[in-house]
Amino acid sequence: MEPVFPEGKQAVERKFGLESVSLPSSDLGPEGMYRLHELHERVGDVLRKLRGQVSQASYEVFHRRFFRHEGIKQIAAALRLTPKAAQHRYDRAASKWRLLTQGFGLPEWQ
Repeated sequence: MEPVFPEGKQAVERKFGLESVSLPSSDLGPEGMYRLHELHERVGDVLRKLRGQVSQASYEVFHRRFFRHEGIKQIAAALRLTPKAAQHRYDRAASKWRLLTQGFGLPEWQ
């Protein structure tokens, strides 16, 4: 099975507004580590749901743009898409991502 967070925990933490938390760290304590683990689990669940709702190409575009912060032109070239097609795939996947993450109490998704 492919790792849920191939980009690394710290990239995920930055994305969810947890950049002030330096990991790995024992300073979080048991409650902080539990909350972080719970967040990772919920995000992993949403990523799996998203993967089941969009094509592999759309998921790849979304993942590269949202988590790796790659540019649309770079993604398009890597996946042999036009920039317009890559942007369209990202927009659709991001829209589904926002629907799947409603109620998380996290910062607004991009």
